Amino acid sequence: MPLGLKPGENLVNNRTTDTDSYQDYLRARALVQERGGTGPMLHAITLLEQVVARDPNYAPAWGMLGQAYGTKALFASALPNLSTDELRRVRAESLQKAEAAAQQAIRLDPNHIDGYTALAVARIFRGWFVQAEDLFKQALSLDPGNPEALHDYSQLLAGTGRLKDSLAMKLRLQALEPFVPAFNVGIANALWLNGRNDEALAIFKASPPRAFYNARRAETYASMGRYSEAADELGGIKPGAFATAGAVAEAIRLLRTAPAQPASPQTILNGTGLEWVYLYVGAPNRALEPFENAAEARALGGANEFWAPPYAPLRKTERFKALVRKIGYVDYWRARGWPDLCHPMGANDFACN
Repeated sequence: MPLGLKPGENLVNNRTTDTDSYQDYLRARALVQERGGTGPMLHAITLLEQVVARDPNYAPAWGMLGQAYGTKALFASALPNLSTDELRRVRAESLQKAEAAAQQAIRLDPNHIDGYTALAVARIFRGWFVQAEDLFKQALSLDPGNPEALHDYSQLLAGTGRLKDSLAMKLRLQALEPFVPAFNVGIANALWLNGRNDEALAIFKASPPRAFYNARRAETYASMGRYSEAADELGGIKPGAFATAGAVAEAIRLLRTAPAQPASPQTILNGTGLEWVYLYVGAPNRALEPFENAAEARALGGANEFWAPPYAPLRKTERFKALVRKIGYVDYWRARGWPDLCHPMGANDFACN
């Protein structure tokens, strides 16, 4: 029976007959799903590059490779001693590779979801949020219960301030996939953004030992005014496992003084992911610096913390409004509707609560 295939084309491209390729694909998929940092993501990329070299028509491997490159872009800020220009270069290279791999997956199999999800994540980093949302919707039309698509789309919703929509999608993800730590931490974060602190803490406490999870628990405690417990959480981080040398110790020192207002907090927290401590020690404006730096480097992938209740005073400032304009959120809101905490003011302005 003639199948109408061109030379070199396969009838099905979402299967492989190479058992080694399939095993490597499964290993890589687990590493990507874990989101354990730059090291595991580089390992996943190595495995997947080997798979597509052996089996260039295997669409799922191309889609997963696109996701791995996109996730590598997310973790690039954790690479030591990168200047803004270097970070921008690393991100751009990763995103270019992510888009190429995702588009190859879609070409090979337009009905396989991973290519669309990977391309959507890359679009988020480029600030093309409307395109990203459309790609997520297309992916979920193919597979409504796909965990990766639900997780990444809900991150987009949270980042753009659609906190209730994000939480509803996170809870749907939890019902489908309750045992993936990275997904559960995202669910806890969504609960925290919606002011459901005790529920968030319960999930954070059940998460496995990891410096990033300690930091998220500490941030939640601090937002509740439980500064001593926040400092204790940071004290549980192993030396050298998080941020720069001395940053954790400085964050602990500052939290031990909260809510006092030291004359001039040290700059040692810059670029560490612990700048949220400044909210509680009399230097709240400095808590916006990591978001501003990431926006300048086009590196603001899944950041959504500035929608949390402790940032409410900052959201009323012109500095915050300039930040969300730079990120591209205002253009997205005008196209898709305003978020829970912001509303338009006339034709060209807006306000946030």
